[in-house]
Amino acid sequence: MLRSALDDWCAERRIDIRSVEAQFAASTALDLYQAGYDSREKLLHALRDHRIA
Repeated sequence: MLRSALDDWCAERRIDIRSVEAQFAASTALDLYQAGYDSREKLLHALRDHRIA
């Protein structure tokens, strides 16, 4: 589920999954998941709204 949301997020932004930005997004996705964003849709929505460093 985490990988699916991250893949979609990267595809939307045309970001390589191996990039530093994607690594930051993966860390953010894990934090969001642990905070209760427990479905792909919720997680992807939160990633879209979250500022990735």
